[in-house]
Amino acid sequence: MDSLSRRLHAPGFFHVPAKPEAEAAGYLRYSPTKGLSLHLVGALGDERSCLGSRGSDSCPLLIGTVQAKGLGSHVLLADSLCTGSSISMPGFAVERYEPASALLSNEPLSDFDHPWPAASIGLSGLWEWTRPGRPALFSHTRDDLIQGVNIERSRELCKVVSVFGMAGFQLHSHQTSTWQSFQIAEIARLSLELSSSTAAKTVLEESVAPFQDFVSLVTGQPSAITDVALSDLSARLQAHLLYNRVFAPPRRRIERSAFEILLPFTALSVEQWEAFVRSWLDFRVTHRAFCGAFFGSDYAKIPYVELRFISASRAVRLLAAHEANSTGALAGVGSPRPTSSEPLSDALRAFLMPYSPAMTNLIPDIETFVEQADVWTVELERPDRVGRINSVALHWYTETLRMALRLWMILRFQPEAASFLESSSEVQRLRTRSSAMS
Repeated sequence: MDSLSRRLHAPGFFHVPAKPEAEAAGYLRYSPTKGLSLHLVGALGDERSCLGSRGSDSCPLLIGTVQAKGLGSHVLLADSLCTGSSISMPGFAVERYEPASALLSNEPLSDFDHPWPAASIGLSGLWEWTRPGRPALFSHTRDDLIQGVNIERSRELCKVVSVFGMAGFQLHSHQTSTWQSFQIAEIARLSLELSSSTAAKTVLEESVAPFQDFVSLVTGQPSAITDVALSDLSARLQAHLLYNRVFAPPRRRIERSAFEILLPFTALSVEQWEAFVRSWLDFRVTHRAFCGAFFGSDYAKIPYVELRFISASRAVRLLAAHEANSTGALAGVGSPRPTSSEPLSDALRAFLMPYSPAMTNLIPDIETFVEQADVWTVELERPDRVGRINSVALHWYTETLRMALRLWMILRFQPEAASFLESSSEVQRLRTRSSAMS
């Protein structure tokens, strides 16, 4: 179930931990674009107002029981900000909250920091990366119709054991068929077994986010987290994490062919992918600031080409600064910081030139491309730049620069992918567009 991609309207009862007897009726809402909201008829822990007695406009933790089919009947709400309250005659209180995150489980939980040893992740683009193409039609046998239940088949694609911060992960391709539609709906999920039991927020930041960036890297498009399912090792206790995402996928699933995926799963062997993932997880830790700057601009959907170029430039400087001192501490903790006084062309040469044979298919004249970076930087610093910048040319230059960063990351971990990347339709498209703008 893609819990983060579906709307939720769950009625129920809610209370603060200190006063379980003072329940307030209401409903919990979730929207993939607007996030979480809680509407109550009644006051939490107070006869009149949610603000009066507590002296605060937020609740660190709210506990409730809801009717949320498929997600669980128990919910914890973290850091709920009270956005409005009113009292009407004859004394009914109405309160509105915006929780930062919600944890829906099949059994009661008392703490949002409950440790979880395993997780299952849904990511947009994961299925297209593993098995490009359209789902096939499927006709059920008589036994299937008599059972009247969904049929699920699972196929393990690759497995990595003892990676950084995790005991291991498994990539599965699931086929779920429903007899009412006579069609196989195929999805792919990542199953994570953590090296130590971890709170939900930590799982999201330290385990889910690196794989989100990984799928965004190999598919060439930003990937959205569509589901975060947590469980204990026995799978008796299960929960789903809902939160306000920065990036949400399109409402309609866009199926992409193998030619539209930058580096599909079939391009490398299972052993090569396992080595790739190991190296990537380590890189994601040591280059945290670079990954935040590079992938963050995709997830934030920056609409202005000038800001996208500035974001890409910062990512280049962060990368060059870290590569210049590869023995430095983790990014953000004593790691080298980029200096904006140095020309951007110097930072570009630091990572483009060592891979120039593989980059020439994307950038035929690397030296001219590098020098153009300084030209754009100077143009953007001019006070009278409005109306003088060719936004179309800057857009395609920025996209080419970002693609070069993607190729650098892939070739750093898997040089064997160079031959496949040369025939990538995305690389060819950017080369054609950039050449026309130059």
